[in-house]
Amino acid sequence: MTKSKVTITEEIPASLSEAVMDFAENKGDFTFLATGGNQATNCYPTLKDIFGSKVSHAKIVLGDERLVPMTSSWSNTAMLFNLFGQASGALQISSPVLPFEAELKHVEEIMANEEIDLNQKRAEILEKYSALLRQVVANYDRIISKSPKPTFVHLGLGPDGHIASLFPTRDDLDISGKFSQISLDLDQNNKMLRATVSLETLNAAEMVVVSASGPDKGKLIARALDRDMTLPVSHLSPSELVFLVDASAADAIYGR
Repeated sequence: MTKSKVTITEEIPASLSEAVMDFAENKGDFTFLATGGNQATNCYPTLKDIFGSKVSHAKIVLGDERLVPMTSSWSNTAMLFNLFGQASGALQISSPVLPFEAELKHVEEIMANEEIDLNQKRAEILEKYSALLRQVVANYDRIISKSPKPTFVHLGLGPDGHIASLFPTRDDLDISGKFSQISLDLDQNNKMLRATVSLETLNAAEMVVVSASGPDKGKLIARALDRDMTLPVSHLSPSELVFLVDASAADAIYGR
């Protein structure tokens, strides 16, 4: 059974760091499954210091990524290396896209075309790049399967309730036997083709922390706590689930 709670803090980066240190205490090697986006840029400069010293036995694995090369401004992989790459210690950072830089440049160019309607072009795009997508997923699966256990997951929360790159438009949240999968947001709010860990991978983690700020995110968390299953975040059921929120998000959660 999932043990879930809401933790209210005005210092989300510091509170996340404390949670990671508590998790890592008396553990050997473990995996930190990292998020991208604003929560990464907000939290990981603080985490960098402890990953370079107190929890240098962590392996960092990116939880989802747009299928773009590291030279792209869209790249979570490049962001992660920029945020953690200068940390002292023996950090390992893994991303599923690193072996495929040249091919991903072409994928980015197509997906950046604002005229593409993903609902109409979905099958065509997936077919055109089917061999590459299979390679990306196979690499991702290898990374996750070989990463140390236990696993600590850090997630942000999208404005539509998505986590990692698991969007509300997906019809395969409940797939089993997969560490990762290819993802498209058919609402077209997030237009790049993506690779993401599966919900099963998230729910196999010992601890998942979802960090979020502001009343809009608080309203989504309130819906998740009420089990609104139209939101991907509502499907989280790891051993321990923490919503790490600021005061304005908490006010929205509790209707204040």
